[in-house]
Amino acid sequence: MSINEETVTVNTIDLSPAAAEEFQRFAELLGDKSSIIWQPEFQSRFRNLLADEAVEDFLYQWEEPTSLHSNEGLATFPVEGLPPVLRDMVTGVAEALQVSPDLVAVIALAALSSAMVGRVKVDVGGTWHETVTLYALGIAESGNRKSAAMTQLTRPLHEIQSKLREAMDADRQKAAIKKSVAEQRVKAAKKKAEKDGSFDALNELEDAMADFDAIEVPALPSLIVNDATPEAMALALEANGERLSVFDAEGGGLSTMAGARYSSNGGSNIDLLLKGHVGDPISTKRVGREDVVLDSPIISMGIMSQAQTLRELINVPNAKGRGLVDRFLIAAPPDKLGYRSMTPASLRPEVVDAYTDLLSSYVMGLWTVEDRYTLRMSADAADALHAYEERCEVRLRPGGDLRAMGGFGSKLVGSAVRLAALHHLAHMGVQRAFIYEIGAASVKWGIQAAEWSLEHYRYAVAMAGEVADVNDADKVLNWLRNRTSKTEVVSLRDVHRMCNFTTKEQTEAAIAMLVEHGWMREAKVRRTGSGRPGSPKWEVHPCLLDE
Repeated sequence: MSINEETVTVNTIDLSPAAAEEFQRFAELLGDKSSIIWQPEFQSRFRNLLADEAVEDFLYQWEEPTSLHSNEGLATFPVEGLPPVLRDMVTGVAEALQVSPDLVAVIALAALSSAMVGRVKVDVGGTWHETVTLYALGIAESGNRKSAAMTQLTRPLHEIQSKLREAMDADRQKAAIKKSVAEQRVKAAKKKAEKDGSFDALNELEDAMADFDAIEVPALPSLIVNDATPEAMALALEANGERLSVFDAEGGGLSTMAGARYSSNGGSNIDLLLKGHVGDPISTKRVGREDVVLDSPIISMGIMSQAQTLRELINVPNAKGRGLVDRFLIAAPPDKLGYRSMTPASLRPEVVDAYTDLLSSYVMGLWTVEDRYTLRMSADAADALHAYEERCEVRLRPGGDLRAMGGFGSKLVGSAVRLAALHHLAHMGVQRAFIYEIGAASVKWGIQAAEWSLEHYRYAVAMAGEVADVNDADKVLNWLRNRTSKTEVVSLRDVHRMCNFTTKEQTEAAIAMLVEHGWMREAKVRRTGSGRPGSPKWEVHPCLLDE
């Protein structure tokens, strides 16, 4: 914009549309009194006014807008630090399927924790013990081959489960036959007692019933399931030595497992998931049936799903306040859609075999063990962990980055311990893992992975909380791009009407998100007169005017 040289020239900066509109309105207000512009005193004041406006306009220059789904630049999982058996599997699956290594890594670690079948813990010191299990959640939108990745990573667990069931099948059949014969004895004894009512007949019936009750038909071993209600999970844990793994590539079962979908009173039952992460005792009440009492249940979990699943989990009653979400190791990397190779390298059979052998050796070696093996750290490893614990404690102070993360921040050191233990177990193998101490290298890698998880957790939870707003903001952004008449300024009324929003609050929330990401900004419009104020207005980023 420029003004006659006899007055003031502002020709180095383009005024915003709103500023140009303001100047035009000012000139119109002068009307036939424009001669005052030539008076020296007014020229000085007017020059200062326009200079202030120019400075404000300079500070008001547009910056490059950011994506509404801004996980670009998040830390990448420390795959290179993994022991070769895990590293090769993670990189191999990621390459073959063209998915992010972060997603593959967290599920592979969850699968390894599942192979511990709840029988391994770490002695951190004093009364502090960490059970070696993980709750992992990989977030990826549709089309990112979540199911294919999950199949590759959990196939060994399904194969091992089949072997366990085959090994028990003969014993189950024998027990089932004995149970059937005992049942026939009870029926015959009951019929005889009803007929003559003698003490001998009644004693015979009692003996038959005692023999029937004493015979147990063992349940089929369940190492891994896809979906279960809390009650079904409790029963499965009771029948399988109080350990169970849940792996799912859709995520729909996560709300079911949290109890929200089948609660009669609209509440939830997240106690089992909370207890199963640490091995605390729990008693599950059942109407009309015996309670399920679990002394030390251990659950491992690996879920791949869309962001909506995390939002559902956050909205489960009490889930956030009691820290269920804080227990998850979350990977939320940028997807590779549009950048995938059409000729990826195949997953090498020897890599799959080594990974399968690792998981199988632990499951088969630990499945029949009653007590838990205890891992301990070397002196150097304990020192490294203690130093990290002290740093984290400082970060939990007011203003610290962990203080803002709530429960997740306070669990970060424990997560590092679990990750370090898994690193050690993968590195040593079943033959040496319980002989040697966890070394400093494993602890340092566990700390690195824990710090990685912090960044992804922060992004994922913030993004999940904004899912509805993001969808609405996307709707507005698409309208701004595709308008027939691309005006530089739009009103709240325009957005509300053209995007078919139901409430003013919904419209304002969508606009606020676009403002936050730099796609819009509030227009600088000064009211004139005493009439009713018009609809609020926003300027649109110039890049949306050129599309």
